[in-house]
Amino acid sequence: MVNEQNLDWKNSSFSAVDVNNQKYERLALASATLFLGVVALLIYQIIQNVK
Repeated sequence: MVNEQNLDWKNSSFSAVDVNNQKYERLALASATLFLGVVALLIYQIIQNVK
């Protein structure tokens, strides 16, 4: 099986800053999602304790 690379998406077409920005953007998105999940769980627990 031969894997062909799309020549439009060579690594040289992206600068190192762009690659780092994409990596940290994904990291920030994952961190924000995890944080919101923890906050939602905390609010849920507080509501259950109040009832």
